[in-house]
Amino acid sequence: MGPAGPVVTLYGALEREAYRVLSAVGFGADLHLPEPFEMTLGTGAFATRAA
Repeated sequence: MGPAGPVVTLYGALEREAYRVLSAVGFGADLHLPEPFEMTLGTGAFATRAA
């Protein structure tokens, strides 16, 4: 969980045996998935719960 709340993180681009963060957005924001998917994933429906 990020400092501002839950976060959705997209990893990709394998470099030196680790995946690089391509994008990170808070729950409720849109996350763009690049090629080969080329779509936007709405995260508004992701459930949140109290910590």
